[in-house]
Amino acid sequence: MKNIDITVKYFGVIAEITQKDQEVIKLQEDQKTQDLQKKLLGQYPNLKDSVFQIALNQQLTNSNKTLQHLDEIALLPPFAGG
Repeated sequence: MKNIDITVKYFGVIAEITQKDQEVIKLQEDQKTQDLQKKLLGQYPNLKDSVFQIALNQQLTNSNKTLQHLDEIALLPPFAGG
């Protein structure tokens, strides 16, 4: 199995926890958004206490999607309306 590169972008409180705006994560081919989420929770344990939505290539997703090489993931905390 080959590796794929996924760009992960962090916003708001998520960026504060990771202390990064974005990074490239290497995953194995055929990994899903849930696999990436588990990896990020292992890398940043404080994310466990955070609520966020996942956007895959600028589309919010609630399902477990298979990731492709060069996909872009955004972790979006809740935004206050006003």
